[in-house]
Amino acid sequence: MATMKILSMAMLAAMSSTGYAYALETVGDPAQASWTINSPTFNFMLGQQPKPGVDDSVPNPIIAKPGDTVTITGRNLKLVKKIFIGKKEIKDFKATDTEIKFTVPDLPLGKYPLDIEDENAVYKGQKIEIVAGTPKPAPDPSVPPATPKPAPDPTVPPATPKPVQGE
Repeated sequence: MATMKILSMAMLAAMSSTGYAYALETVGDPAQASWTINSPTFNFMLGQQPKPGVDDSVPNPIIAKPGDTVTITGRNLKLVKKIFIGKKEIKDFKATDTEIKFTVPDLPLGKYPLDIEDENAVYKGQKIEIVAGTPKPAPDPSVPPATPKPAPDPTVPPATPKPVQGE
C-alpha cells in the first residue's frame, strides 16, 4: 500500500486558507493509494481500495449487436464483480487489471446504461447501444440457396391472350 507525506508544512498552512490543492507526495505504488482531503480541517482518508475505472478512450456509447464481443479498457478492472446492461446482468465475463471482455446478450434495439460493480459500489456513466436485434442463425450449408426466377427478356413482347371461340 502507498502512503503519502506532506512536502511543506509552511506551504500547507499558507494554502489551507486559500482553498488551493495541498502539496502531497505519494510514496509507493500510487495505484494502491486513495485519499480525500476536506479543506481546511485536514480530514484524511487513507488506505481505501482502488476503484475500477473505464478509460476515456472507450467510445460512449459503445455500439454493438447481440453476439458481439465487447472489450472495455481501464484500470483496476479485475475488481469488477458484476456487469449490467440495463437491468440484464452479464454473468459470463473475463476481467484483468486493464480490460473486461463479455458477449453482448440478446436485447432489443436501444441505448442502455452499462454499469460495473465491485464489492463496494456501482460505477455508472458508460452506455452501450444495441444496433441490431436477435442475430439471424447462420444458413445451413447442406441446403442450397434458392435460385431466383430470371427476369423477363425485355426484347420479347408479352403474350397476348387469344379470344375463346363462341364469344
